[in-house]
Amino acid sequence: MKFDVYIRQDGCYVLMLQGSAALAGVLAMYGPMDFCETISEAQYPLPAIWATVHNELARYDHVVLPEAIGKRLMGLDCEDDHSEGARAAHAG
Repeated sequence: MKFDVYIRQDGCYVLMLQGSAALAGVLAMYGPMDFCETISEAQYPLPAIWATVHNELARYDHVVLPEAIGKRLMGLDCEDDHSEGARAAHAG
């Protein structure tokens, strides 16, 4: 299973199943977001965080992670903010 990862303007990370049709609704809810990358659990093996992601996806079409947890999941330092090559998410 693969997930598209976006960053909201407030720094929170938003995960959706890759290619999810929910993107338009999520953008309407939160406003513009930057696409980070597509990831899989195997790339970042953090069972506790992934358990939370799966539990939330069972109830909603996306998952919002606080910035610190999102960065930990993505294996990022505080200095790496995906500013290189980030692209804005647009509905449609």
